[in-house]
Amino acid sequence: MINIKNIEKRYDDNLILNGLSLDIEEGESILITGENGVGKTTLLRIMALLDFNYNGEYFIKGTDTKKMKADTVSEYRNKFFGFSHQREIFMEDGTVRDNIEIPLKISESNRDEKTRKLDFAVQFLELEGILDKQTRFLSGGERKKISIARAIINEPEVLILDEPFSFLSEKLVIKLLGYVEERIENNKSNIIVTHDFGVIKNLNMKKMILENGRLTDC
Repeated sequence: MINIKNIEKRYDDNLILNGLSLDIEEGESILITGENGVGKTTLLRIMALLDFNYNGEYFIKGTDTKKMKADTVSEYRNKFFGFSHQREIFMEDGTVRDNIEIPLKISESNRDEKTRKLDFAVQFLELEGILDKQTRFLSGGERKKISIARAIINEPEVLILDEPFSFLSEKLVIKLLGYVEERIENNKSNIIVTHDFGVIKNLNMKKMILENGRLTDC
């Protein structure tokens, strides 16, 4: 489903990803760890079609991503992938509801389906009490919950979570783990970057480490 071949990525003179390759089959889930600054977030951004400034090849379902038209890229970003960033960008003058609903605005779901998806995300992340709160007044934990809500709201084929457990309560961590486990059982792919290896050690995920610009099995 996802085939990455010999990716090289530089920031100025720094080689971050050095001939990195990765294959993910449909329904397969992987956990990625590694030291700070080794390129984990960079890799996720490439995978989520947010960064095309690299050397190498990246195919999704046999399609060369660098040859995708803009509307196809947009469709994959918002329907195929759900991405919770480590440092999410929000509409600071908008409300929590405004920010959560962004992915639904381009969804082809009907009104009832959009309402169902919104209600699930809000209840799952326990955001009912702050839907009308302006984003600029949110705490770090509230921002993390909104980021995850936006990632899951369209029930993506591939869920990408970058350090999802930071700022979350133990209760929500357990709920999120259960959600990922359910996705795995339903043959939905998940890609998680975290330092908290112990938190998800029991999940049926392939565990990999990013170091020296490449991924290797743990």
